Amino acid sequence: MESIHHIRTRLASVKNIGTITKAMEVVSATKMRRAQSIALSSREYSFAALRALTDLLRYMPEKALLQHPFVAGKKARTPITLVVLIASDRGLAGAFNGSVARAADAFFKKDRAADPEGRESYRLALVGKKLASYAQKSGFSVVETFTNFGDYATADEVLPLTDMIMDGYRRGKWERIVVVSTHFKTTLAQFTVTRQILPMSLDQVRETAREIVPEHGRFAELRDSFAPDAGDEALTEYLFEPSPERVLSSILKHLVAMQFLHLVLEANASEHSARMVAMKNASTNSKELGDTLTLSFNNARQALITKEMIEISSAQVAAN
Repeated sequence: MESIHHIRTRLASVKNIGTITKAMEVVSATKMRRAQSIALSSREYSFAALRALTDLLRYMPEKALLQHPFVAGKKARTPITLVVLIASDRGLAGAFNGSVARAADAFFKKDRAADPEGRESYRLALVGKKLASYAQKSGFSVVETFTNFGDYATADEVLPLTDMIMDGYRRGKWERIVVVSTHFKTTLAQFTVTRQILPMSLDQVRETAREIVPEHGRFAELRDSFAPDAGDEALTEYLFEPSPERVLSSILKHLVAMQFLHLVLEANASEHSARMVAMKNASTNSKELGDTLTLSFNNARQALITKEMIEISSAQVAAN
């Protein structure tokens, strides 16, 4: 049996750890709610851009959209796919970062199976420090790593990422842009998503809109507004300056930037949620271990008292 001193030391350590994990759980819950609020607030901008695109396409032939490089595709010098992995800068978030790595492995396996000749090659762009070891093990070159987005990413912080990606795509460095990230569904449910951002498609634009709009609660009534057959209502008159084509190019650029911002914000909320759940489990385990150690401490102390009483009684008997 362990000594009372050793048990007391372990018990104090467990209680201290439990206090820390409980505090981290509360902090993560607060950050998660704020991250959700920020992600929700960003949707209004997304709706405006998507609505503008929907209205614009009523005034110009769909062929104009299909001929845009962001939609038609940009033939790269070599068939290189840039894979953007969105994780976090910090750990203690359960399986959050590991899930992104596993989803990336699944994408590479599936994509290579569809390319038996092995023509496709890959480059990585990392958001967060925690997948640096994965990138090193994967053997793919890392184009750039973006860190220190903080607990709540802003459009200005994400701008260098989107600028680097769109600039490289325009110059033909990459043929495809694929993002592996985490979709926030509920506090206890997040799942990884693998999404091709460029080249984009009409169906993808509509699907992106439907994913951004929640199924219940605020903005839920807007889901039907972005259905493929929506928009038969009376048209609003628009005057486009300098031209519909220039406006289309600007809107598509904003839509790409919006998708990246939304993915990073969702990853923020998912990270805080995963950390909250991990700290809650750690607090529960700490309490259970503390209860077990308290019982062991009481048993050890009782055994020590019993032993001392026996020794005293034995000494008295021997003296008599």
